[in-house]
Amino acid sequence: SHPVAAQRVLGLAPWSPRPDAFVCHSHHDSAADRWAALSGWCEAFAVRHGRQPTLWIDSVCLDSVSTPEAILCLPAYLRASRTVLVLQGPTFAERLWCAVELWSALSLSVAKEGRLETLRLAGCPPPGATRFDARSALCTVPSDRARLLTVLRAYPGGLQAFSQEVGEHLAAGTAAAGATLGPAPALPSPPSGAATVALDASARSFSHAIMQ
Repeated sequence: SHPVAAQRVLGLAPWSPRPDAFVCHSHHDSAADRWAALSGWCEAFAVRHGRQPTLWIDSVCLDSVSTPEAILCLPAYLRASRTVLVLQGPTFAERLWCAVELWSALSLSVAKEGRLETLRLAGCPPPGATRFDARSALCTVPSDRARLLTVLRAYPGGLQAFSQEVGEHLAAGTAAAGATLGPAPALPSPPSGAATVALDASARSFSHAIMQ
């Protein structure tokens, strides 16, 4: 079952606190800029909530031995996290995996639930200027790109619809990294019990497809 697999991949005991943020970022953006933005977000979180946040970061939380299983559980990671934090740098719209993570979050209604935050890093195109086309987006592993594009072509509306949905969100813009943020709303609770396992059908089907 997905929840059990996700729990095992995350390496968390059933009573462990769920991540406060799933961090979505491009490894090709400046490490210094990503670190500065993430550190600032964590500091603001600590001031508001009286503790440091727990984070889900791919390079830290994914075991290369169980990467296929981890990919299958992407919707579970996103759904369990209190917030999906997008660090949108200049190369974010060029990376296919970043787009897939963002699209999965959108399909799980994370944005509608107020659980999606985006920080624009230095060099990121201004709101309205970001362009995304899945056909030109890249992956570090070529076989990943081929697999993802094959699946996305089968998505209702194909690559054009996928690109439009992701592109519209990226172009909408949000706070720039380092900007002064207003008072935070109450920290949302992640889904629990049956709600945690009731993953959005489209995201679940997508996860199964990319594992074929």
